Amino acid sequence: MRFEVTREKPLHQQLSGLDCHLIDEITVKGFLCDADYELLTEMSGADGNLRTIDLYEVNETDCHCEYEYGAQEQVSIAIADFAFENSVKLKRIILPKFLEAIGSPTFGGCVNLKGIDFPESLRSIGSEAFQCCPNFGEIYIGKKLNLGNIYDCAFTDSASGFICDWNQWPVNKEGEPLYKEDGNGFFSHDGVLFFGFEWDEDIDLEKYPSNHERNIYHVPSGTESIKYGAFNNCKYLHKIIFPESCGVLTTGSICGCPELETLIFKGQVLDGERVHHMDLFWDNVITNCPKLQDIYLYAEEPSNISFGIFEDLGNIGDIILHVPCFCAQKYRQHEEEYINVANSDDKKYIKCWQRFKRIEEFDPIDFFENGI
Repeated sequence: MRFEVTREKPLHQQLSGLDCHLIDEITVKGFLCDADYELLTEMSGADGNLRTIDLYEVNETDCHCEYEYGAQEQVSIAIADFAFENSVKLKRIILPKFLEAIGSPTFGGCVNLKGIDFPESLRSIGSEAFQCCPNFGEIYIGKKLNLGNIYDCAFTDSASGFICDWNQWPVNKEGEPLYKEDGNGFFSHDGVLFFGFEWDEDIDLEKYPSNHERNIYHVPSGTESIKYGAFNNCKYLHKIIFPESCGVLTTGSICGCPELETLIFKGQVLDGERVHHMDLFWDNVITNCPKLQDIYLYAEEPSNISFGIFEDLGNIGDIILHVPCFCAQKYRQHEEEYINVANSDDKKYIKCWQRFKRIEEFDPIDFFENGI
């Protein structure tokens, strides 16, 4: 069924005299508002029958669409917050040609929804926008896309891989850039999504595909930071190896990985980072990894490693910390300063590394020779 819609005659009014729950396919041209999105969501939910939605000719919306920090998007065309959440009957949707923003948690729980083509006009994808869409498959993010923001958990439990127009590591072994055009924006490598303002200088790991079936992942050398929700609910990963170049983990970098057993950090420096400049602190960097058994640190000086990265691990007392030869005693005796927020003169010094089950020494050279 096809509907031409205006502000004066919105979609929900035009459908009011019909048995909406019998409609299995709909095309909309013109205007959509919050009430329209609510009705379409209901029609494609458990009690509806709507399987295909074509919004390509939608050219105006009036709806609430926020991104992660609650600032409402000032856009002309958007998919409203909570639109199509748990639309379990929905299999296919064509987005508006000039769509600018997708809200949160739009499309979350659409278990039968398959891949979507994102229009080049798209500027942001909200938190949890496509969470728990197991049939989504590989996600293509084109170079011409105007996409500036993909917020946390946008594709958790959905993506099996990410593909961009630049689909290889942008720097060779000598550190020379392989690209000829401007190297900035999103790119993919081995199915993982990265972002950089300068690909040969500044690279962040944005999203690891949570449905990818590999067990071990070597973060590529040259990656400098791991962003919020990068490794979120990666159900198949057993081991992650971070290169020497990686020195920053953002709040929520690694969380909810049920099979994760080993983390290896090759850098001599490791620090946490806030998600947003308005946040007062960073915390909960690594959480809810119940099978985590071993953490390897190549750093010889514990003062160069922020213990806060590990302090929110609920099972820290069951995890063995491995440090380089002749460094175990340094870690056991190292004290972190804790300051009372209400009273800056109230300070405590705690031997925090002793919270691990035990601290053992290993030889990084042996690891290097074995390709780890």
